[in-house]
Amino acid sequence: MDEYFFKVLKMTPKIGVFYFLICLLSFSTVMANDSFKLANKLYDEKKYEKAIEQYELLIEEGKTATDVYYNLGNAYFKNDEIAPAILNYERALKLDPSNEDAAFNLKIANNKTIDKVEALPSLFIENAWQTFVTSKSVDGWATLSIISIFIALLFFIGYLLLSQIVIKKIGFYGGALLVLVSLFTWFMAHQNSSLLKSKSDAIVFANISSVMSEPNEKSNKLFTIHEGLKVNLLDEKNGWSKIKIQNGNIGWVKSEEIEEI
Repeated sequence: MDEYFFKVLKMTPKIGVFYFLICLLSFSTVMANDSFKLANKLYDEKKYEKAIEQYELLIEEGKTATDVYYNLGNAYFKNDEIAPAILNYERALKLDPSNEDAAFNLKIANNKTIDKVEALPSLFIENAWQTFVTSKSVDGWATLSIISIFIALLFFIGYLLLSQIVIKKIGFYGGALLVLVSLFTWFMAHQNSSLLKSKSDAIVFANISSVMSEPNEKSNKLFTIHEGLKVNLLDEKNGWSKIKIQNGNIGWVKSEEIEEI
């Protein structure tokens, strides 16, 4: 580490600061990897509570990733804490909808919940569209868009530099097609982002939660829900959250009894 600082001092101030920041970033990345490995080691040793502490510490430090949430969900599940397990599987899928392991384990965890709520029927086209939009994360769609436009540029360069007519046609039409693909995948990223912003979900953490007609304890009790149920958040007011469950029922619960995904 002394050699790094010596090199920094010999450089110009701006380059030195940049070099120091790169070293610091690399060091923090290594530390994050070490913490993740430690958490995984504790999990393998079946020390689930200590593994949970390590995974949660990573998240508090901003080291969020689908693998961290997935492994944390597994640790909670092994520790017989179903609601936190479901919450973290959902968060893993929010970052990476293609995570099949998280989706499979989420189904297993949901089977352990008390409430089996049937979803209201939706239009096939609407449901298929939302499934397609959320089949990749926002970052996933954005990455495809960038890759498409980069390859399109290569095609156009080939069109401009090469003389063979067939290759020039391939370069032009291939580049044009990839530009359209890039625009479409960018649109998918935007749609996914808009969907996430418009829809906020939460997991019930209370063993039993009373759903009230208004945001106060003196209002009428409509029905009860239990730990692990996924609900849609509609509004918040004075420590109460307005929720909607999959069968369409709506009411108010105490905000402290749920955890937003």
